[in-house]
Amino acid sequence: MPTPGEAVIHPGTWLLITLWITSIAVLENRIEYLLGLLGIALLISFWANGKKLWVYLKALRILIPVIASVFVVQVLLRRDGDELWRAGFVAIYSGGLALAAQVSLRLVILLVSASILKELAYQDFRLALKWLPAEISFMIAYMVHLLPQLRAQFRLSMQNLSLRGIKIKSLAFKDKLKVYRIVSLTVLGGLLAKSDLQAIQLELRGFRRQGKKSFLHPRSLQLVDYLVLIALVALSALLLLI
Repeated sequence: MPTPGEAVIHPGTWLLITLWITSIAVLENRIEYLLGLLGIALLISFWANGKKLWVYLKALRILIPVIASVFVVQVLLRRDGDELWRAGFVAIYSGGLALAAQVSLRLVILLVSASILKELAYQDFRLALKWLPAEISFMIAYMVHLLPQLRAQFRLSMQNLSLRGIKIKSLAFKDKLKVYRIVSLTVLGGLLAKSDLQAIQLELRGFRRQGKKSFLHPRSLQLVDYLVLIALVALSALLLLI
């Protein structure tokens, strides 16, 4: 399957699809609709990334404890609706369970939706957001690619420690925190150094220069883009009606 940067679909259409999915996820509260929206997000992400989606989802396993923690906190703190279970002062209510499911599903939908844009290069974001200043387009593209970069650098640092014979799982909890702190600071320091180099490269390429800008590979909306727009409008109208 082609990636968004290679597909015939305009980058602005990919951006609009992602915006539509995330907006509906924030506004919708019904569990069954959020589950359906998650299915749509997975299908579109597979359309955009192909087999790379499974690599991305596999990498998201590290966030499962975070999502589970959010679910547990919402279940225990929310005390409205019918009481479903109680053990001493700990109780689970229907309202808390529903809110926990909503928040957890929204987080998963947002993470899956982010994969739709991860293959877009800066030029694609600039083409999609050409009516915005170049600085904003660059910041959006940079933030979209920031998390994969951090994850890759962190994984590389942990592999280097493993090659040196340092087994993280066998360390005491205090030592683990110390190792993670050092690795995190190293990764952030490397990212800042790389950011300085990227800033120099942008200046050399004439970034933010005054005058009319042009695109090396200009693209316009095609039939498939209009079909996607019509489908999004139809789905939005259907959600409002039901």
